[in-house]
Amino acid sequence: MVKVFVLMCLMVCGPLLGQAQTDDFAKLHLLIGKWKTQRAAGTIYEEWTQKAPGELIGKSYMVAGSDTTQLETIRLFKEGAQIYYVPKTAGQNNEAEVVFTLKSVEKSKFVWENPAHDFPSRIVYNLKAENAIDAWIEGSLNGQDKRIDYLYTRVKLK
Repeated sequence: MVKVFVLMCLMVCGPLLGQAQTDDFAKLHLLIGKWKTQRAAGTIYEEWTQKAPGELIGKSYMVAGSDTTQLETIRLFKEGAQIYYVPKTAGQNNEAEVVFTLKSVEKSKFVWENPAHDFPSRIVYNLKAENAIDAWIEGSLNGQDKRIDYLYTRVKLK
């Protein structure tokens, strides 16, 4: 009897779980466009485009005066029922991608984690509005908990 109940639950809820992931990925399309945040060293820009129906590509760079420095490239994609955030950061991890797995979604707040990575081990994007994103990275650095916030606003194209 229990096996029948579990099987029935999987048959009813399974497609709904896949639908939730699809809906969650659709929410991430708000990222498409150009964003900026001001830092002491300059302005960080993050640009997102859609590469395929289940994949967004991002890049971030800093502009300080007349200098532009590439910071990272990012692949954000859905594979099966999972959504991955995969950055490749300039000068880190031997230029290799680091895979972060989506752990939770609350409304428009997405949390990706990779507990095996030194810093950060968590990446969060809170899509607050059409023109505002609160993002942060956090984890342990040199034995201390650390969090770095990035308050992005959308760059209006002329």
